[in-house]
Amino acid sequence: IERNTDYNGNYIANGLIGKEFKLGKKDNQTLSLGVKITYAGGKRYSYVDTVETNAKSEIVFLDEGYNTLRFKDYFRLDVKVNYVLNTAKVTHEFGLDIVNITQQENIAGLTYVPNPDNPSKPYDFRKQLGFLPLFYYKIDFKLGGKRTTGSPL
Repeated sequence: IERNTDYNGNYIANGLIGKEFKLGKKDNQTLSLGVKITYAGGKRYSYVDTVETNAKSEIVFLDEGYNTLRFKDYFRLDVKVNYVLNTAKVTHEFGLDIVNITQQENIAGLTYVPNPDNPSKPYDFRKQLGFLPLFYYKIDFKLGGKRTTGSPL
């Protein structure tokens, strides 16, 4: 029996574009802008065995027709902005990564949700991470002619 894997969405397309701008007269400062886009076919899933799911209080899939269903297509747009200042002994980087800027509600899978009013549907869709802004600061030290990266704060 041939079956699709969980992650066979049939297609995926990724795009990445960025630009770095030099600032200041000494060329020791840069501002970078970047955009990443991902579009993919939805992850596979199967029909739920509602009787076993209710009995075990966890999702149980039917073997028949395994991975024949697909969640809706996946889309995510990320934006990144960072500023870098290079000095003789230290490099400072300040950045902002905005993950899922369009706040797309992509589906990650199914989760068990008991429903006494409707025992024929004891599950719901589990969504992936939504909009997430990430601010960071990174410092690199130059010691004895070599650059050493510090942990991001």
